[in-house]
Amino acid sequence: MFLQNSLTGRKESLQMMQEGKLSLYVCGLTVYDKAHIGHLRCMLVFDLLVRFMQSRHIDVTYVRNITDVDDKIINRAQEEGISIEELTSRVIAEIAAQEEVLGLVKPTHEPRASEYIQSMINMIASLEQKGYAYVAENKDVCFDVTKFDEYGQLSGQKLEALIDAHRISDEGKRSAQDFVLWKQCKPDEPSWPSPWGAGRPGWHIECSAMSTDILGDTFDLHGGGVDLKFPHHENEIAQSVCATGGKFAKHWMHVGHLHVDGEKMSKSLGNFVTLEEALLKYHPEVLKLFLLKTHYRQPFNYNEQGVIEAQTVLLNFYLAIWQNDLGVFQEDDANWQAFCEALEDDLNVAKALAIMHKLASEISQGSKDKDLVACLVKMGNVFGVLKQGADDFLQNHPEVDLINELVKKRQQARESRDFVEADLIRDKLENIGIVVEDRVSGSRWYHGRAGLL
Repeated sequence: MFLQNSLTGRKESLQMMQEGKLSLYVCGLTVYDKAHIGHLRCMLVFDLLVRFMQSRHIDVTYVRNITDVDDKIINRAQEEGISIEELTSRVIAEIAAQEEVLGLVKPTHEPRASEYIQSMINMIASLEQKGYAYVAENKDVCFDVTKFDEYGQLSGQKLEALIDAHRISDEGKRSAQDFVLWKQCKPDEPSWPSPWGAGRPGWHIECSAMSTDILGDTFDLHGGGVDLKFPHHENEIAQSVCATGGKFAKHWMHVGHLHVDGEKMSKSLGNFVTLEEALLKYHPEVLKLFLLKTHYRQPFNYNEQGVIEAQTVLLNFYLAIWQNDLGVFQEDDANWQAFCEALEDDLNVAKALAIMHKLASEISQGSKDKDLVACLVKMGNVFGVLKQGADDFLQNHPEVDLINELVKKRQQARESRDFVEADLIRDKLENIGIVVEDRVSGSRWYHGRAGLL
């Protein structure tokens, strides 16, 4: 498996510390608001990676954290006049329900930051003991980045440029670039006892402590959105390596930015699309195929036309397997091997989908090889699609009883050679998006807009 390593800027072989076992940590959501489609794209990329590795008989330990201790959470709870626990419990439950609808792979571990406070305190104490951390004038505990020579290696920029770009506050610090490990608490904020007084952890230390506790001082792969590269992931590396002496993550993987209709998604522009809203408009499998069709490292543009194109692709896949015998999946099938080679090349989804298109075309054109159907379904499952019965997808329509009656009447009209009536019924069906196919075995119908809710 070859993946672009954000740390080196090169496509490299993903070397696992234990043969046949992948240790993966992905930065999850800060649970103060609804999940949006940008979050979903990132989740789907790692869902695809995990599914593919599992299809290749790799045992994946998949860790995706939940940040439930954060300034945004505190502020939102205060705005709504509710407790932090009430806010985070509600948001976590909403997102979990949406992930269930989407059929995402459930992480092996989904740690919450609030459950690992003592681990964070221990890591900070180790950094202070080793001379990497200090107590600032305002009593916060900060990391001294000048003590870590490799700082900036992930983002590939000079330290001074990073400081200017992100306007890091220098309040109470020795240097502006230093970052907070432990914050002194303010009135009415959550706090925990520590050697430095009552307070709470900085954001960056949370992931370092959770990943180290679960996966160890060194693990195979760390992933997240490209927006986390600096300062979050840069700071994770610094504090983890200095605290443990391990290498932290050997390989780094980042997912590109998402835009809506060519612009950055924001509530002020009115183009902010929540996951809840998207699921009300589109079938989960249509969303998956749409958000995965662009290479994960590339910026992604969310637009209505793109979703419709993805729906057409998914529709053709389901039509190919519809009412065909499944056959037996053969792991040595040349098509499957080519599909795997495509995804092993830095998740080359375009090439993998082209192979699926080829199979679907062969099946639709009457190939007698039943095993091709099983192979196409197996490929689809790696993308998290073709997971339901073709009938359920293709004939999902609110007026299904009426449609069946009209198709039956049309068949009777054809048998009576009343082709005028048959054509009138076909037109009526087309007006509600129904496509009728006349076959030797009889007529069958499907919803041409299946997946567009």
